[in-house]
Amino acid sequence: MLPSMPEHIAVAGPGAHGTGLAAPGGVLVFLLGTTLRVALALVNREASDDHLTVIEAMVKENRIVGREEAFEGFQPKLYAAVVAGIGKLLPNPSRPNLNRAGQLVNCAAGVLTMLVAVRFLQRMGVSPKGRLLAFSFIALNPALIGVSGQATNDAFVILFASLALAQAYLYFRDGRGGNLLAMTLGAVLASLSKGNGLVVPAVILPVWAVGLIRPWPGMLPRRALFVHVAFFLAVFLGVVTWLGPYWTHFRRYGSPLVINMEPPAFPKLLEETPVRRPGVRSVADAFLTFRLLDMLAEPMINDRPAGFPAHRTSFWSQVYGRSHFLHFEAWPTTWRWRHPLLLALGRTSLVLGLWPTGLLVAGLLRSLGSAWCRLSGDRRGERIASGGLLVTLAAWGYLAFGVVYALRYRDFSTMKPIFMFPGLLGFAAVFAGQYDRFRSRFRGHSAVLAISDALCLLLLVCYVADVESLIIRLRWSY
Repeated sequence: MLPSMPEHIAVAGPGAHGTGLAAPGGVLVFLLGTTLRVALALVNREASDDHLTVIEAMVKENRIVGREEAFEGFQPKLYAAVVAGIGKLLPNPSRPNLNRAGQLVNCAAGVLTMLVAVRFLQRMGVSPKGRLLAFSFIALNPALIGVSGQATNDAFVILFASLALAQAYLYFRDGRGGNLLAMTLGAVLASLSKGNGLVVPAVILPVWAVGLIRPWPGMLPRRALFVHVAFFLAVFLGVVTWLGPYWTHFRRYGSPLVINMEPPAFPKLLEETPVRRPGVRSVADAFLTFRLLDMLAEPMINDRPAGFPAHRTSFWSQVYGRSHFLHFEAWPTTWRWRHPLLLALGRTSLVLGLWPTGLLVAGLLRSLGSAWCRLSGDRRGERIASGGLLVTLAAWGYLAFGVVYALRYRDFSTMKPIFMFPGLLGFAAVFAGQYDRFRSRFRGHSAVLAISDALCLLLLVCYVADVESLIIRLRWSY
């Protein structure tokens, strides 16, 4: 057997809940994650992208702006519509007040995402320790906290994609109609929040297809599955086509997925070709490199077309650095701060992050092998449950989206982990499974396990210090 995660994850049933937020550690992590999100939402004044122009047009002019009128006008409008609805209730819907409202909405979305994540992890068959650690990396991750305190649509798509995947896991396990409805709703809302929400149905549909071709024990009859698939497609396509921008974009621009950036020529494999803000200069330079030493030498990037750190053109370096150090991106402008202690904190986070990232990468590679066994009909894949395949496809699907997006536009601003965070639950499940495998492998080596736990704990402390430093600086800079 070549499992994507420990066997007990794949077959976990309704009783495999264990302890979650009921444990003191889980409650503490949840409260700390909530506090950091609320504090950042209250003191922040700037976002990485300008969604406020779209929101202001809805509030003050009662109209929806398109791609030609605002830089973020191409985006689906669910987030903007929600904030605009709140803005219309404000006695003074000024730009700062709308920004604050948008940040608090995303703060709520971030807290709800934590609740969805902890409930999802409770239903997985992972150990309480693995579940707590995976949840801690979600609740305290600086990049996730960062988008929960900005007026952008990223927190929305992460929430609704997580909801869809969590309900999909339950649906494929139990076949209940209520989970089908919630899964469909989550997929619709994710796709109406941001374009990368479309990866969610692209993950769910193959699990259905595999189940129809190679049924799992206890799976619904094929006729019922066909009805469920038809329902999902009818609702999703009908609502998203009606309320989303994708059909309009297809008719106007020839593609349902457009942004306000013209794609340059596709990069060559080895030869580096120029691009305005590198970015991807060649396939090899971007995707076959991991420049840790460069990141340690300069743990922040800039937005200049030249004179930038070498790691800015390395996709994996950018995803890694932005995931573990909130100040790595040095954007928005009010978040830039080059204090020596902060730089030292960033370097520490980048070193400590190697261990949990290594566990995640190992789990992803194992999950890919198990998924291949299932899809190819290899007997070693027969016991892999639909939930295991779902989380594998979610993680790899969003990784693939991140790679394709960076290849398509080649700008360094497209190399962001937040574009892959809608697959958060897939990454969390794979990480927790690999963590349990590691602990099982070194069960008799208490020193090794203690070092592993210490590294993860120290990284989480660095996460909190990273976010707190930003909150304190923003609080006293206005």
